[in-house]
Amino acid sequence: MAPILLLAAANIGQIELNEIWAPTTAMVALAILVLGVWWLLIRNLPKAAILASLTMLFVLNYGHLHAGICRGFIVIPSKYVHLGLIVGWIGSLAVTYFYIFRSPRVVADVTKTLGLMSAILVIMGIVQIGRGYLAKYAMAQTVTRESVLPIEELVETSPGQLDSPDHLPDIYYIVLDAYGRHDQLAKHYGYDNREFLNYLNEKGFYVADQSHSNYACTLLSLASSLNLRYLNNEVELVGRHGRYSQYEFGTIFDLIRRNDVGLFLKKMGYSFIHFTTWSTLTAKSEIADITVPEVSVENATLVEAIAGVTLSRDLSEFNRVFIQTTIFRPILSVVHRVLMDSSSPGIAVHHLRSFQALKEIPQLEQPTFAFAHIICPHPPYCFDRDGNILDEAWPPDWYDREGFVDQLIFLNRELRSIVDTILEESDHEPIIILQADHGTCVSIDHNRPPHEQQELIQERMAILNAYYVPHSSRDKLYPSISPVNTFRVLLTSMFEAVDLPLLPDRSYFSWYPMVLDLKEFTTDSADGEVPASPDGP
Repeated sequence: MAPILLLAAANIGQIELNEIWAPTTAMVALAILVLGVWWLLIRNLPKAAILASLTMLFVLNYGHLHAGICRGFIVIPSKYVHLGLIVGWIGSLAVTYFYIFRSPRVVADVTKTLGLMSAILVIMGIVQIGRGYLAKYAMAQTVTRESVLPIEELVETSPGQLDSPDHLPDIYYIVLDAYGRHDQLAKHYGYDNREFLNYLNEKGFYVADQSHSNYACTLLSLASSLNLRYLNNEVELVGRHGRYSQYEFGTIFDLIRRNDVGLFLKKMGYSFIHFTTWSTLTAKSEIADITVPEVSVENATLVEAIAGVTLSRDLSEFNRVFIQTTIFRPILSVVHRVLMDSSSPGIAVHHLRSFQALKEIPQLEQPTFAFAHIICPHPPYCFDRDGNILDEAWPPDWYDREGFVDQLIFLNRELRSIVDTILEESDHEPIIILQADHGTCVSIDHNRPPHEQQELIQERMAILNAYYVPHSSRDKLYPSISPVNTFRVLLTSMFEAVDLPLLPDRSYFSWYPMVLDLKEFTTDSADGEVPASPDGP
């Protein structure tokens, strides 16, 4: 129980409290089962409790141990690390059984010590979660949310300069996670993406071929673009309340889950379609009229359920991360391979359902605003270039250049199919925005501070940014436009109630875990240098 509570406490700003009940219940049940098995084997409750504690300690920390060894000793194949861990666990049980159990007094002392340590860890987890939620609530009371759109005071109004003002066009905001700009793909992956860009141009897209993201991480990038502004106030507020604590990010999460673009378009008569993801950032929306793809455990086949596909398709990111730290992750991988052909985790299935759902939107009668955060070509790599689902889609690996390119090629083909379908089946000219939240990061040098790596910054901030929009919006686009100005251009052109000037296209770089430690950089210098600005965000 303690590892679950401590993991939740460390990520309290990104999870809901109800997410911890399922894994906690499962682990308590497993602990009781393990205790029962040991008692049946040795018929001594104190000794069985010690062996059960060692077993659960191994079960709950297996993933951490495996990952740590693999990172520290890259030359050791993963299968030998698994074998070594199993042998080490059996050895610890043997030592405990043949040496510690010789003395009844030692058994009693060890039992008390383990019980006390477990109680302390559980209490620590509960206290940290409580502190997090109290701080999160206190911060919520001090936040005055800004909005550059006339959401609250909006009255019935008419479209502005639309080419066909008698209708509201469907709007597709498709955010492709880590889709780098063409020059960076060529430089770092040796991949020429001009064929796809030429396709977009032929279809009538405006490709901003000098575009860069405003922030280097998804959380800040989406919060900024969906609210048409920079996040200076939120970043300052979070820093003032206690820098970098996870619970404080709830303020910024709320900007995505209750974003101004969605709220405004709902007021204007749009139905807001939110595409769920396996990431906590976009797993849900508080304002969506329709949520897709709707997936439930009940929809899974028996084989899928046994093989664990539902674990990666239906559980929250918190629960998936927890599973990765336990012994069940390699077990599930083995079951996947044994029971299913090409049985990638459900992330791939989720992608495919999202692609299909995007194609079905033109069939809806009402005007729609679809926000689809597609975590692709970002790893994990679920597909080869022909679209076959890979057996293993975890963990993420930026250094697998071939895997990234293969998934990018497949994604490009799917995007072409999506765009073709939308354009062919829409009753009115739609608006389609294909935009990355940030670029890739394969050039990172882990031995140097990221903000000092000019090549990394260039790679991370350069993004795909393409627009299929009415002429009234297209005329205002320019090669270096960044996401913060996307809806400023679009909504100003569409509605008389909106008149928003363009903001300077700025880029703020930061790296994990200090994502709020922002440094402003320019990303368009001719010689590739990335000089820092003396000004803060």
